[in-house]
Amino acid sequence: MRRLATLVVVLAIAPISPIVSSIHAAPAYTPTVGQSGKDVIWVPTLVGGGWSLSIPSIVLDLDIEQKFQQISGRVELASVRAGLRDTRLRGDAIQFTLVDVHGVTHEFVGRVRPGRIDGKVTAAGVTGPWSATPRITTQE
Repeated sequence: MRRLATLVVVLAIAPISPIVSSIHAAPAYTPTVGQSGKDVIWVPTLVGGGWSLSIPSIVLDLDIEQKFQQISGRVELASVRAGLRDTRLRGDAIQFTLVDVHGVTHEFVGRVRPGRIDGKVTAAGVTGPWSATPRITTQE
């Protein structure tokens, strides 16, 4: 019962807030060890859902699944759905990697803001901006 109460409190805290704990009170979160030797749990921002990922001159469909701070997902590249690799969400900081249809690795690092993600992408030694906005779907 105490575990559930702790989890409810964790979900009510603002994203990017670190929580320091000497016990594993929230098993769904993956803690990191802080300087004090205690577990630090970062409250993630919400990123799950469909996004329009924009890299200069290209817009791709990005789908993210989220379970607390654990994320996974895929991007639609031409007719191929490429899975995200090395995903990480810590507060409002997000990062992931994807390999395109030519075998080129793209490393994305960004910050989640209300209704938007902005960051830098590096591929083949070249770094440039990227952004994502929630994808709008229409029902007919």
